[in-house]
Amino acid sequence: MIKFKDLKAWLEKYDGVGSEKILNAIVNNQIKKEFMIDSIISYAQQDYENADMFYEQMWIKNQKPYCHECKSLNVATHDQSGSPITDFANRNGFCFNCNDFAKILGVSEWQNQITWSGESN
Repeated sequence: MIKFKDLKAWLEKYDGVGSEKILNAIVNNQIKKEFMIDSIISYAQQDYENADMFYEQMWIKNQKPYCHECKSLNVATHDQSGSPITDFANRNGFCFNCNDFAKILGVSEWQNQITWSGESN
C-alpha cells in the first residue's frame, strides 16, 4: 500500500510543488499506471535509480517493449531478418530473461500512438 507521505514526496520530486502535469496525464491516459506505481514504491524505498527508470517508462511515448511476465526489457519482437517473432499463442516476441516466447507489452501501445502520416496523436 502506498502511503500519502510517500506519494507526496514522489510528486514533489517528479512534478514540483503542484501535481498538474501528472493529473493531466492520468486524465488524458498518457501514462501507464503500473509503472507510476512502481516508481512511487521504488522512491519510497529509496531506490532512486529504479524510481527514475519507472518514471521514464510510465510515459506512453517513452514506453519500451517489455516482458509481461518478468517485466524485463531484454526482449525481441523481430528476428535478425526483420520478421515478427511469434508462436501463434498470443505471444508476440521472445524474452531473453525468461528464455522463452513471451507476451511483449509496450509495442502496440507505441504503434497505436503513430497515425498513418507518422505524426503522434
